[in-house]
Amino acid sequence: MKSIYSDKNILVIGLGLSGVAAANLLNKEGARVFVIDKKPRKELSKTIKKLREGVRLIPGYSVSGSAIIKPDFTDMLVISPGVNPDDPLVKQAEKIKIPVSGELEVACSLMPETKVVAVTGTNGKTTTVELVKAILGTQKKRRSLAVGNIGLPLSACLDRINDRTDVVIEVSSYQLETVRTFHPYVSVITNITPDHLERHKNMNGYIRAKAKIFSRQSKEDCCILNADDRNCLDLAGRVRCRRVMFSRKKKLRKGVFIKGNRIVCNTGFTPELEFSLLPGFTRLPGPHNLENIMAGIAVGSIFGLSEASIGKAISSFRGVEHRLETVRKINGVKFINDSKSTNVQSCRTALDTFSKDIILIMGGRGKGLPYLPLKKSIKKKVKTLIVFGEAAAEIEGELKGSTKIFTVMDVKRAVGLAYSTAEQGCTVLFSPACSSFDRYKNFEERGREFKKWVRRLQ
Repeated sequence: MKSIYSDKNILVIGLGLSGVAAANLLNKEGARVFVIDKKPRKELSKTIKKLREGVRLIPGYSVSGSAIIKPDFTDMLVISPGVNPDDPLVKQAEKIKIPVSGELEVACSLMPETKVVAVTGTNGKTTTVELVKAILGTQKKRRSLAVGNIGLPLSACLDRINDRTDVVIEVSSYQLETVRTFHPYVSVITNITPDHLERHKNMNGYIRAKAKIFSRQSKEDCCILNADDRNCLDLAGRVRCRRVMFSRKKKLRKGVFIKGNRIVCNTGFTPELEFSLLPGFTRLPGPHNLENIMAGIAVGSIFGLSEASIGKAISSFRGVEHRLETVRKINGVKFINDSKSTNVQSCRTALDTFSKDIILIMGGRGKGLPYLPLKKSIKKKVKTLIVFGEAAAEIEGELKGSTKIFTVMDVKRAVGLAYSTAEQGCTVLFSPACSSFDRYKNFEERGREFKKWVRRLQ
């Protein structure tokens, strides 16, 4: 049986993980695939080796790209999440009515019929995705798979999916910009706070992108929303499918909420479930992780899982690398890797996790958002602030007067200075509140750099 992409001429823009996965999948489906990237061929040498035979690379962006975006040659344009929809080549394609899609949309069009849980939000996505995977993984005769923005494109995993696979997808706002028919069984929005405004222009654009996660859901589907988040509450009225709310701060008539020292789940999908918040319930630090846990409980209840199964998955879940990850404790000083903190709100959440005596390391490439919202927490909890990267001067300028501030050249020097100034009982918190792109490929590489220098301390 012929694929819907057989004999199509398809141009893939951007050769990150998603672009390579989409190009290889489309080639496998019988399409004639051409790929372009802004980087010169020399810089793409390792990436080129990952492409299937038959995928044609056209180095450079402007001239060569424009030359092949023609109605009689290009049937479809597939853009990677890192490619802005306002890119001139994308606009050119739209102008001449060439369909523009993303890797996620392509993969979903070829995925076997199965239940999909899609998770988006400003913060907490990855932890929630991995926790949901663990919860759904307790089912007999079914398996769960976590893919998407966590670093494993759905396009690269289709051969591992069948009708007995529950697929949990982390979906970014960039990916949601290009979806047209994406239709998860369960959608989750963890929270929505300012982020990526350099891409979406303003909060309305950012929220509009996030809302696309439930825009195609039907009455048989479910949307899980954070009742403590103002933007999620505003979106709740636009949800046409079944809706489940969760709250860490207030008792809900129906949903998942905290009552005394218990989490109560009365979504209606199962009999009421209760989980004790006594020590041992979870290994995840910080009040924010209770929200991720409640979202996971809501998903488990929608799938009809028992209290015992959900509770076992939560208590054994160890968390995710680069998210408030304890690296080591040396001479009474604890080092925490929170490299995933790429915005101000995530840094504030990290600060809320610890009571006092924090040495905070921040820096990287700014996103055009103010750092002033951190000033109160820093003044109260942070003994020393160490800044690095492109945004160092901006951070120091806005947070001047909140605590002692030092500027260093890089992460290595930040770790050394933090250790030399720390006293027994201090926590060194690496929570950059910035993107990593001034010096690193991604926050994972930045986090590994931090851990490398921490492990070399003596």
